[in-house]
Amino acid sequence: MKRIFSFFAAAAVTASALMQTSPAIAQGAASSTKMEGQNFCTRLDSLASKYEQNINTKLSGLQDRLTTRTQKMAGNRDAFNQKLDQQRAQWKQNRSALYAKLNAKATTDAQKQAVATFKIAIDAAVQAREAAVDAARSTYRNAVDQLVNQHRTDGLQTLSAFQTSVKNAIDTAKTECASGANPATVRTELQNTLASSRSARQDGVKKIDKIGPQLEVLVRARNATVQQAMETYRNAVKQATEALRAAFRSTTPVPSASQQQTPSAT
Repeated sequence: MKRIFSFFAAAAVTASALMQTSPAIAQGAASSTKMEGQNFCTRLDSLASKYEQNINTKLSGLQDRLTTRTQKMAGNRDAFNQKLDQQRAQWKQNRSALYAKLNAKATTDAQKQAVATFKIAIDAAVQAREAAVDAARSTYRNAVDQLVNQHRTDGLQTLSAFQTSVKNAIDTAKTECASGANPATVRTELQNTLASSRSARQDGVKKIDKIGPQLEVLVRARNATVQQAMETYRNAVKQATEALRAAFRSTTPVPSASQQQTPSAT
């Protein structure tokens, strides 16, 4: 889950830097008090050009970072899946070796039938455990993907709306300057509009749900399902082992299936 939290860390830093851009426009407008109208309009045009270039670059950088982290998360999942497949293959070999050892110890028809029954019970328990764990993991990952995508969409929409509102305010100021409007009036209107844009942006950011608590809920739900699957598996192994021991009670001790390594609950 730490990897998922880090997914948004860089985005938050980039978004914070991105949102620092509009105050520069406002400061430029405010500093024009002592300027003549023509100088104010020239100053505004220069600031607007720099702003648009800056915000587009940062938005593009944010998109790239989010894409890179999405790809990294997918790569981590693939690596986990591969490792789990290797572990399960090894555990299957361990079970096969155990069954062979038990068959070698079986000397009566009853004991041989007990071994066969034991094998069926253990294989069924393993299959049920793996299916339950895989389903829990799949449900968790799908929910995380949906949460991440929604969080990303909400954040980018907020930034995009902010970008559009500031651009519209600057375009309006340019038009008014070109039409010969009073520079002081244009400056005041631009300052007010930029202040409203920043306020709307801040409100939009506050409305975006914090992802941490939602992720914790998903983790707890996944872990609870996995723990239940493991408990069911252990009970099945215990019952199968007890039945097998009963068949071998008059002979040598029986190796325990519980000695097998159990899978990670991740």
